[in-house]
Amino acid sequence: MSKKTIIVSNRLPVTVNKDGDGTLSFRPSSGGLATGLSTTYKQGGNLWIGWPGTYDHSVEEKKHIEKELKNDNMAPVYLTKTDVNKFYEGYSNKTLWPLFHYFTEYATYEKDLWDSYVHVNELFLNAILEHAEPEDTIWVHDY
Repeated sequence: MSKKTIIVSNRLPVTVNKDGDGTLSFRPSSGGLATGLSTTYKQGGNLWIGWPGTYDHSVEEKKHIEKELKNDNMAPVYLTKTDVNKFYEGYSNKTLWPLFHYFTEYATYEKDLWDSYVHVNELFLNAILEHAEPEDTIWVHDY
């Protein structure tokens, strides 16, 4: 098997939206990371793993999302609204961000936020293990 680069980040470079009529649409995410790495993940067998930006999809919708994303060298990690609130809005923003930006007095320490952070990281780990080979390069970024 040939070596590939796997990019792992909180969000994919596209956002999946459910439109008013129930159809799914795929729109590019804004941000420098997605723009800067667009040529890397689209080459060869490279892959970008991340959350597609929405929750609560049926089994059929997930199959459709996975097929569309696979065509563009991406793989989703599905999160619930609670996961996003506790993992990203909670632990990442209320604990990690203040600690790493020298605002320790604003850091929040809540066990349920930590438990969610561990749970979501396990979801990402499982997605990586599903797609990675030992010789692959894995680049992780949380934004």
